[in-house]
Amino acid sequence: MKLAFEPFDGRSFNDREVRDMDSNNRIVGFIASGRQTAGIHISLFDGRYTTTVPTFLECRGFVEGVEKVINHMVSLADEGNLGGVKPQYLDAG
Repeated sequence: MKLAFEPFDGRSFNDREVRDMDSNNRIVGFIASGRQTAGIHISLFDGRYTTTVPTFLECRGFVEGVEKVINHMVSLADEGNLGGVKPQYLDAG
């Protein structure tokens, strides 16, 4: 899984789609900024991973962190070693 979105200025009104580049550019989430509430709002995988951050760098970090965690969980499942992770938590999209 490789998540990607277009760069933006978090101080202005923006809506961005987050896409999984390894799954035929499937849309897996959204990023919104410039709303009535402060911050950059992120929602990935139908709201399973959500947060609000103040800066673009933190937004990028959150998206990359979710990507890393899901890739790690999938690699464990592929190896047959769930390490105590319940199978229902592996279905991220």
